[in-house]
Amino acid sequence: MDAQALQHIQRQLSVLMQVGPAAAAAIESLAGRLGAIERQVTGMQKKLDDGQRGIAFRGAWQEAVDYSDGSIVTFNQRAYVAIRGVRAGGAAPNRQGSGWLHMFDQSEVPR
Repeated sequence: MDAQALQHIQRQLSVLMQVGPAAAAAIESLAGRLGAIERQVTGMQKKLDDGQRGIAFRGAWQEAVDYSDGSIVTFNQRAYVAIRGVRAGGAAPNRQGSGWLHMFDQSEVPR
């Protein structure tokens, strides 16, 4: 190996030694963020597995049905979304404190 090749290798090693600690810190930071993302995905997967699927149209409101938060129903020509889980036998959506939020009236829907 000639002197020029040896100097090239030494320069590369020098650069690697300088970058090494910074790269290690960056990798550690990324590993921490990846762990946080994995926990979020695991939490979302658990919600999906538990049947919490977000917003879902459930048709006309029925007193004998349980509704999860995000359920959308119609009642008296109005649309409502559940802002929390609503158990069967609960108050009709048009009642204050029932757990439902009025979204719009049927007359407001474009035709």
